[in-house]
Amino acid sequence: MKVTKFLVAGLLTFSAFITNAKDIDPSLTERVRNEVAKHLKKAEWQNTEKKSFLITFVVNSNGEVLVSSTSDRELDGKIKDLLNYKKISADGLKPFEVYTLPVTLQ
Repeated sequence: MKVTKFLVAGLLTFSAFITNAKDIDPSLTERVRNEVAKHLKKAEWQNTEKKSFLITFVVNSNGEVLVSSTSDRELDGKIKDLLNYKKISADGLKPFEVYTLPVTLQ
């Protein structure tokens, strides 16, 4: 019974995320990706292998990025140090709305 409740709760949560997902303009995504890349290029990366991960963030009312999580535990702290409270000039992002951005380091 506990497993069934857990599965139902998981499916409801997953479906809520899917139905509430908002599509944003592809050109806006590209501009945000370029802004994030600009900040990430400032760091010295020890590992030169290709790495892909997701960055989940919000933008506050001052236009600053607040990273809530990344999908890579190793780089989570470094990514947050590099991006938190950095201004981005991406008009079209709504303050305090959660966004997820795929990133690949090469």
